[in-house]
Amino acid sequence: PRWLIYLPPTMSPSETTTQPGMLEHPREAFAYFRTNGVGHVICEEKHMGSRAVVVVCRDEDAAKKRFGTPGVGICYTRTGRRFFEDAALERLLLDRVRAAATAAGLWEELSTDWLCLDCELMPWAAKAQGLIRDQYARVGAAATAGVSSLDAAIAELASRGIDPGESLAPFAARKAMVDQYIAAYRRYCWPVASIDDLRLAPFHLLASEGHVHFDKDHSWHMQLLARLASHDPILVATKTKLVNLADESSEQEATQWWLALTGAGGEGMVIKPFDFIANGPRGFLQPAVKCRGVE
Repeated sequence: PRWLIYLPPTMSPSETTTQPGMLEHPREAFAYFRTNGVGHVICEEKHMGSRAVVVVCRDEDAAKKRFGTPGVGICYTRTGRRFFEDAALERLLLDRVRAAATAAGLWEELSTDWLCLDCELMPWAAKAQGLIRDQYARVGAAATAGVSSLDAAIAELASRGIDPGESLAPFAARKAMVDQYIAAYRRYCWPVASIDDLRLAPFHLLASEGHVHFDKDHSWHMQLLARLASHDPILVATKTKLVNLADESSEQEATQWWLALTGAGGEGMVIKPFDFIANGPRGFLQPAVKCRGVE
């Protein structure tokens, strides 16, 4: 329990959009912040993984001094449970993050012997394999079986010389949606045979010795963590786009960026006020709003 210094909130999606064929669109997310007095936001690529908090210490002495417990850190879920059942895999991940922090000079720069990072750990299947197998894959298999039965029925009609005409159009659309559904959840999966198959994308440096870094804007966090990521291939730097909410062309550019991300198979983006904490007329605003793509 001494490691559990932070539990992250989940993220709210943007308001349901009026754009045809979509559930979410950046326009509503931008409007939420603009109408609450926020002038600038940062858009961050939404990673296709699971939320993870990583607390890592420079060495075991630092862990004992600060947290009063053995080890060099922990990786835990949004609900405070250990992310990995395999303690050896967790230690490998922590050692890689520690080495990257040393190479980036963060211990000296921040005058600290420990870091608390808010991250996304990929692939999603590394934590949600049971959910994928028992829920999503079963739905995909059942839907595919249903579509296959339809194909057989169509072939039977054709063998009798019957033209079904336009009556099959809705079923063709359903078949396309089944294929899209299966392709969408498969993007969240790849085999994990070793530590090198994992990817960790830190997007907040939440705390270090003597500091909780809510007084830094999101660009500071992104730049610092991009330096960290540059020192190990399992660490991922998050792509970002700054947006001026008083400039329509800036919003349009960010929307096109979102369309390119999602069109290439990405999940979407997260929109945050440029300042770490933003206030609106009624108090604190949402710290982030997620905006996902069509799939």
